Amino acid sequence: MNMLRVWGGGVYESDYFYDLADELGILIWQDFMFACSLYPSNENFLSNVIDEVRHQVKRLTSHASIALFSGNNENEGALADNWYGTQDNFERYKEDYVKLYVDTIRTEYLRLTNERGIFITSSPTNGKETETEGYVSSQPGSAFYGDVHYYNYILDSCDSNIYPIPRFASEYGYQALPSVESLLTATNNVSDLDLNGEFMDHRQHHPSGNLQMKLLVDFQFSLPSESSPNYYKAFIYYSQILSALSIKIETEHYRRYRGIINDNGQGNTMGALYWQLNDVWVAPTWSSIDFTGRWKMLQYYVGDFFAPIIITGHINAARTLEIYVVSDLLSPVANVTASILVYKWDSLEIAFSEDLNLDLESGKSHPIKSFIIDDYLSENGCGTEEDARQNCFIYLTLFKEGSRIAPDNYVLPDKIKNSVPQEPSVEIGSVKRISDDEEIYEINITTDKIALFVWLESGAIRGKFSENGFLQVTSERTVYFYSEESTSEDELKQVLTITNLLDKQYFEN
Repeated sequence: MNMLRVWGGGVYESDYFYDLADELGILIWQDFMFACSLYPSNENFLSNVIDEVRHQVKRLTSHASIALFSGNNENEGALADNWYGTQDNFERYKEDYVKLYVDTIRTEYLRLTNERGIFITSSPTNGKETETEGYVSSQPGSAFYGDVHYYNYILDSCDSNIYPIPRFASEYGYQALPSVESLLTATNNVSDLDLNGEFMDHRQHHPSGNLQMKLLVDFQFSLPSESSPNYYKAFIYYSQILSALSIKIETEHYRRYRGIINDNGQGNTMGALYWQLNDVWVAPTWSSIDFTGRWKMLQYYVGDFFAPIIITGHINAARTLEIYVVSDLLSPVANVTASILVYKWDSLEIAFSEDLNLDLESGKSHPIKSFIIDDYLSENGCGTEEDARQNCFIYLTLFKEGSRIAPDNYVLPDKIKNSVPQEPSVEIGSVKRISDDEEIYEINITTDKIALFVWLESGAIRGKFSENGFLQVTSERTVYFYSEESTSEDELKQVLTITNLLDKQYFEN
């Protein structure tokens, strides 16, 4: 991840934030503080806005991290799509919009930066095309110009065919609940965590949000019965899987179109900013880090799907699996080996594998192989074409001279609820402190079968795992825990918990 967006519905961040971004080489997309609303354009208000623009631009433009300023979040779209019933007086509202964001904010920003700054009037917007339409485009979220915001809570979010192919994806996401430990900082009563109760209803501020999460989970998984006493734990866990897996699939979709244009003229997608990083309270939201600072499963996935090099697969509408390697590096990488592995759900043994040798050009997406996935699996030991997609899955690796240069990845040929994974026995084998100076612990995890979405939690001991929510295809795996407080091997063992998608005892008892 090399860019953060400071959203127009939030606050201008502290000097420390921008200093740190400069130091770490993180680009900042900076919105002015206007979002999802209609604003006045009278003289007193515009005078106040000019003071705000002058103060913030003078404070921030010297920072190397500032990539661009945006006049607002989604207000062009609000007018174009009649969010607030303004269509009957469209010209009047458009005039007010131009007066605020173009005549006032843009003019003052360019004056202060000697017209060297990068400014867009809104997000999403069509850039130069929007300017030709008088700054309110008929379709601000066009895939052919500028940037796109995309949300859809009624289609299968794990199907990469539903996503647009924009020039820049500047906002997209899916809700997930925070952990039980985080929710219990807002209530002392576990019974409040009933998804249908008053407490949880109050904390869900997105209309129909819980129903939408359940709908999306139901596309892929089979939730336990709502009568189960641990249903709330299952729903929290499944919501985090859904968010992490969906945003992984969507982000890899955008990255596949780096430097590629399809037959419809769509592509050259050169950016992906998911919504959202952090939170303002303990609630179901789109964030990858919850209000207490705990990482949801999504945050553990971010490092993989934003890695400098990724290997990824996409099953198109014709059931053809297209495998890509995407490199964001500034230099080419020669003599790379991509491995396509076929696993059966009932075994840790590799059923079939093949290697592809390739050279990676810098800053480019490389299509490396395509095949009809059901035929491929059937021909390589997974049963008939009808059964193959349920019996097996594809695992992808990328190496150079024996060293892994991209995160391992996988492609699921069918919805997980239609597949035939068997309940594994996943256990924590050992916990060992590996540093005298730092609170770093090595955790050994064992399984006897393929284990999906293996999830570790450290209870009251705050810290981060080196990886979490992963697919385990080997009998043993080592994960590291970086504790934020002084603890011991015995104390950590006592609070550590581990679960996986098929852990019926954990969720149904």
